[in-house]
Amino acid sequence: QAYDMQPRYSLDGRRLVFVSDRNGSENLWISDADGSNARPLTDDERESYMSPVWTPDGDYVMATKGTQLWLYHVDGGSGVQVTGQREEGGPAPAAHFGAAPAADPRFVWLNVRGSVPGGLEAATEEPREDRFGPDHSPLRSSARQVGPYQIGQLDRETGRVHVRTHEHEGAFRPVASPDGRWLVYATRWDAREALKLLDLETGEDR
Repeated sequence: QAYDMQPRYSLDGRRLVFVSDRNGSENLWISDADGSNARPLTDDERESYMSPVWTPDGDYVMATKGTQLWLYHVDGGSGVQVTGQREEGGPAPAAHFGAAPAADPRFVWLNVRGSVPGGLEAATEEPREDRFGPDHSPLRSSARQVGPYQIGQLDRETGRVHVRTHEHEGAFRPVASPDGRWLVYATRWDAREALKLLDLETGEDR
């Protein structure tokens, strides 16, 4: 019996993307909203997929393949790697996974595993001193790494990822408000879990 998981509806509510092993290995699938007319979007035998999401225009699906984000057109194809490219002989890239839509389609929220050597810019030790521009990108940043998992913001035009949280025990599962002002995310503190709210205009959180 097949195992279907991590379903996400398209913004118009007409289609569903999900992860399934119904063809013998774990792949991305697309179906009508009621689950009918299901078809595979990917056809890999030894890859791991998770956390698929739709792009705002409904033409593409972004998902985690292995430890990086990939983009797939709904009509099929081999896909395009979005994060984790590295030059020959360069350091191993940080892991990027768990894409989440942003209010501005130029950006994508995601998780980064910043402890990977050669990884991305990480949160500053003094985050309250940071201020952010109109596009919610930081005006300055620091390379000091904190918890192993943090929330990042991918700029799809430049390919850069800015780490936006500084949680000592990590941050995960970002969800942006429709107006782009707020970001809620989960974090751990003293063996407990909690939700925090980040003001994307001021950088203040609570």
